[in-house]
Amino acid sequence: MRRRAASILRRVEKGHGFASDLLRQDDTPFVRELVMGVLRRRGTLDAVHDGFSRRPAADLDDDVRQAIRIGLYQLLFLDGVPPHALVSETVDVLGPKSKRAYANGVLRAIQRECKKIDPELDRGGASPRKRFERKGRAVFFFSREVFPDPTKDLAGWLAAVHSHPIDLVRRWLEQVGEQGTIERMEQGNAIPQMILRPRAGRCTAVELAAALRDEQIPSQVLSREHGLDALIAAPGKSPLFSGKAYRKGLFSVQDSSQMDAAELLAPQPGEVLWDACAAPGGKATQLAELLQGSGRVVASDADGTRLKRIEENVQRLGLDNIDVVEHDALSESP
Repeated sequence: MRRRAASILRRVEKGHGFASDLLRQDDTPFVRELVMGVLRRRGTLDAVHDGFSRRPAADLDDDVRQAIRIGLYQLLFLDGVPPHALVSETVDVLGPKSKRAYANGVLRAIQRECKKIDPELDRGGASPRKRFERKGRAVFFFSREVFPDPTKDLAGWLAAVHSHPIDLVRRWLEQVGEQGTIERMEQGNAIPQMILRPRAGRCTAVELAAALRDEQIPSQVLSREHGLDALIAAPGKSPLFSGKAYRKGLFSVQDSSQMDAAELLAPQPGEVLWDACAAPGGKATQLAELLQGSGRVVASDADGTRLKRIEENVQRLGLDNIDVVEHDALSESP
């Protein structure tokens, strides 16, 4: 699983795709957590590495960099990972002995020189350069200074601790101050809820909840003032994307705010609509459903690879009033 996560992370960093497209339906929750978690927190992970090595993470071989990030993510952000697995099984994703030796040495040094305590036991007083808090879950103390000095470089310290681009942090500090910046970064790092949009015309939110319950996937109805109700799904005993409800096209994954956009457009029967940057297809398929089989939706995108996801969803949802076209909306040709 760690090998699979490392492979996806390498491809994302090289610009060969988005994580959401590279992750497969059969990828385990652990793989998804590693991939999305490392991408969300890589700034913090690299800062911790750099505090324990003379070689900056940016200069490491890509394979080594991803393996170390995966190991550190397990150490700082996941509970219940056995200490031996955190290092040895992570290092196993590397091939050459030299790569394995470096990753093993750095991870074991950090693991050995890092103390984890419950937040309730934190008495404060530690240098902010050596302290990292996973809010409400754990506090870590490092033997070495891993973060910038906030008294000299507040933006750099915030960017490293909260894993956000430093230019963005500087802009926010000017606009909303330190507390407002921290609130924005915490919201940005929050794990989004899994929101499901019932396939209009096939099932309601209540009916979808019942179907998921049969698959031992818990959910709750999300009431929406201006549109159809959706569902908030939680991890269950069965994989969400390989179950009967998914295969039958009973739902799509889509954030509620994205649903609002399509519903505010209020498509009318017989209209022809164009989604010029459609991948992965959430709003385009929603618009097609709202047209109730009439009219047409043209879903275009410049990325032919990502268009395949739209085509798969169109077929799964049983939509026959949507055309998927590879097209760059900024090009001069029609």
